[in-house]
Amino acid sequence: MFTGIVSHTARIQACLPNATGGLRFQIATHITDPVLGESISIDGVCLTVAEHDSSGLLSFDVSPETLAVTLFNDYQPNRLVHVERGLRVGDRLGGHWVTGHADGHVRLSKREVVGDYLAFTLSEVPKDCRVYCVKKGPIALAGISLTINALTDDGFTVMCIPHTQDITHCSQWSEGERYHVEYDYLLKGVAARWQSEETIV
Repeated sequence: MFTGIVSHTARIQACLPNATGGLRFQIATHITDPVLGESISIDGVCLTVAEHDSSGLLSFDVSPETLAVTLFNDYQPNRLVHVERGLRVGDRLGGHWVTGHADGHVRLSKREVVGDYLAFTLSEVPKDCRVYCVKKGPIALAGISLTINALTDDGFTVMCIPHTQDITHCSQWSEGERYHVEYDYLLKGVAARWQSEETIV
């Protein structure tokens, strides 16, 4: 479990396809005490540390199932990614509950500079997922915990404060690009319960 509070950005060092249709990523992070088997969020996707060294070079295996849902097939060496370690019991929950199980991706259709802030409009949210998008509710984009400011016909808008711009790669986001999205875990649970009750009735 994560919170969407990105600790730092890191660069991909290698993307190595394997014989079973998956990938192995090697990423140079700031983590100097990694644990083999540890779950780490990379751009909002929970991956497992498969190899590591004390310098912060971590290796992750990405399965074909994860590749089918995420954008990782398009990632190349030197790309910046967001890094967040798993939440520990007793940690502050500064963002919102984020599982690292991406629901897919959305397209950045509009980018605006509003003073010191960046406003983004995301589109192409699947129709069956729009119920999870609530004004002033949480959303995770590329692993960043953000607040939905407004809803559009097929998406939503968010705004990034200067600190978020400093700690993430959102200042480099461009119109037309796609980013991982995870809808609010609690809203998905409520919706699933409501839908099951509707079916029973």
